[in-house]
Amino acid sequence: MVESMSRIPLRTFRFRFARRVLYQVLIPLLMRSGPIEPIALRLFRMLLSDRTPSMQGLPCPLQVDGLTLWYETDRPSNTIRGLAADAYEQPIAELFAATLRPGMSVLDIGAHIGYFSLLAARQVGPAGQVWSFEPDPANRASLERNIDANGMVDRVLVVPLAVVSCGGEGELYQVANDTGSSTLYPTRRGEGERVDVTTTSLDEWAEAEGWPQIDLIKMDTEGGEGAVIAGMTGLIRRNPSVVMVLEFQADALERAAEDPMGFLGRLLDLTTGQLELLDSPGGPVSHQRGALAALVRRSRWSPLNLVIRKAYAPGISSG
Repeated sequence: MVESMSRIPLRTFRFRFARRVLYQVLIPLLMRSGPIEPIALRLFRMLLSDRTPSMQGLPCPLQVDGLTLWYETDRPSNTIRGLAADAYEQPIAELFAATLRPGMSVLDIGAHIGYFSLLAARQVGPAGQVWSFEPDPANRASLERNIDANGMVDRVLVVPLAVVSCGGEGELYQVANDTGSSTLYPTRRGEGERVDVTTTSLDEWAEAEGWPQIDLIKMDTEGGEGAVIAGMTGLIRRNPSVVMVLEFQADALERAAEDPMGFLGRLLDLTTGQLELLDSPGGPVSHQRGALAALVRRSRWSPLNLVIRKAYAPGISSG
């Protein structure tokens, strides 16, 4: 349902309008600017690297989509800014609403403070199950508080592990100017503290859990998506109908030593159906090299959300 202008707070309207102009007008225009694009992209990144989102005036807790969301008020966060403006990853929320049913099971890889975990928990109901993977201890404290505040303790289980291709130990790099950008891969963007974390693969985790049925997986691991997928072939084989939604950002993948074009090829090989782009204009992702290269370029301006349906593990029988 479309909100009337009179019912949208001024702060929310400004935030949505600015994002729409930036991502639907300015960035597409600059991407068609030929030789000027690399210069414009460099300037755009410089502006982002120096920008710390203001948390001034934001309520705590937030009330978003009927959920109560506590967060650390002294830590800057683009995620919290987007949630406060009711403009955070709306295509993913719509995918959850269209896909999840009572009794289903969900993995939220990179759960942050729990917005998507709680949306999923509400959709799957008391008979369903959500596992929320969050290795950042500060985010995890807010996540656990929000699960309790929203009465979802019966169906959301927090997993304090970083998901990669195999189990072990690692370091998580917190980003000082954004709680949603913690990463296992070094970044120059406002690097903050380093935190020792324990890692797992989804296959190792699922085997320890007795191979539960999984209906949907959401992953946002700041460049680690390739490692997550490499460690889940057994889980995919046992759940051929699983729906996966993941973030695609070329720069983040490259920090993880992952070639973005090769990664897209792996995603296309991973589905017997279609790889879909959620972000406007959404739709099936073409297999043509030129179209894939354009997707990589677009992701350098802003992260994209991709969806895999009818997944299968290449080279592994589904029987």
